[in-house]
Amino acid sequence: MDSSRKTTVALHRKSEQTGARHSPRAVLKWHSTLLRAACFAAKLAIITQLTSTTADAQELEPEARQHAIEFATFGDALYRAGDYAAALEQFTHASERVTAPTLMLRQAECLEKLGRLVESVAMYRKAAAYPLDENATEPFRVAVESAKAQLSVTQTHLAHLDLIVQAPEPDRVLVTLNEFPVSAPQRQEALELDPGQYRVKAVAGDSAVSEAVTLEQGSRRQLILRLFPAPVATQAPTPKPRVTNGSAPSKRVNTSLQSTLGWVSVGVGTASVLAGVATGIEVFHLKHDLDKQGCSETRCGPSLRDDVLKYNSLRTVSSLAFAVGGVGLAVGGALFYFTPHAERSANARVAVLVGAGSAGIAGSF
Repeated sequence: MDSSRKTTVALHRKSEQTGARHSPRAVLKWHSTLLRAACFAAKLAIITQLTSTTADAQELEPEARQHAIEFATFGDALYRAGDYAAALEQFTHASERVTAPTLMLRQAECLEKLGRLVESVAMYRKAAAYPLDENATEPFRVAVESAKAQLSVTQTHLAHLDLIVQAPEPDRVLVTLNEFPVSAPQRQEALELDPGQYRVKAVAGDSAVSEAVTLEQGSRRQLILRLFPAPVATQAPTPKPRVTNGSAPSKRVNTSLQSTLGWVSVGVGTASVLAGVATGIEVFHLKHDLDKQGCSETRCGPSLRDDVLKYNSLRTVSSLAFAVGGVGLAVGGALFYFTPHAERSANARVAVLVGAGSAGIAGSF
């Protein structure tokens, strides 16, 4: 590749020197010549790189070698243009036809540019371990040495993660890293990873734990995954209720609650009925006073407006009180009907309170 770069630089300089003395058309012609010369130089360099006399060199058909040269030439152009993903694809196609450390080196460089450092390191190692003999060509030797040098640098950029599983049987715990399983032998050593964000999950039976971890370039983190059976919560024994007259505790609780609700319903019903009676009496007196002042059902004087509003409000309250009282007495009566006699009269005490403009109920159950 050095020859192609030198040719490109030389032609650029020639173009700069002549551009000031020639027309735009002449300058365009120079740039076209520059591009063709650069591509020709790159192709010559790649042909040289793909020529080997090592003992491992496979006997290639001319067509296969020509295809490899075309893929590598196109990949080199794409790499120079910054399209590393497309360049990697072309170098891979070339490597499928020719096994050469020069192509391995170019694949590793593309992977490193794409941030796929783990794959890049693996490819650098493969290129660095390529066997050479005394008949190996210079491009092959340079590629192997370059791979060794670059490998030592790229390795320092990898992130490392130590996974420690704390569980009764750690080897039987299923651990995944971004949904990919990590076996127990793999967890014995630090994992080499690309920098970035990861989600680690560990599952053992009904127990599971999940942790998020961010790895910086060249960093080393330790992540402990704890999976232990949840402790069984112990509760103080609940005192058993005393059984009276041979009745079961649950039945006594139910009947006591039923009796209490019956008394409450009766009390609310009674209080509501008394409230209805009290407001009804007051409504009757208001109606009598309004009739005396000549107020009919449809027409009253402006001075009686407040009395009319009070009359209407109390009449509504009285009706609602009677309705609530009726429902309360009905519910209470039904509850009493289905409650044993002993439960109804054991501890119940009820007192009705009636006062001027008010009514209520008090009791103990």
